[in-house]
Amino acid sequence: MIFTGSEAEALTMHARLQRLEFGKRRGFGSVKVRVRVGETEWKSSVFPQKQQCEWVLLISKKVMQQENLAEGNPVKLKLELL
Repeated sequence: MIFTGSEAEALTMHARLQRLEFGKRRGFGSVKVRVRVGETEWKSSVFPQKQQCEWVLLISKKVMQQENLAEGNPVKLKLELL
């Protein structure tokens, strides 16, 4: 799942605020999140990409199977910054 636009800007600002507060970056500049897709909820991280203001969330095959998702299909999810 790729986040761009206002969603990506919010993730970038959250990462910057964390860096200011804690004085260091997390691995690869990632941001911890809680994700919910359908009935499945888990903790994960989103990762910044080289393109400015673009973030990626990886969704495991297990979640894809549980929620009957196929690669390339749109996914409705809830993302909470931790």
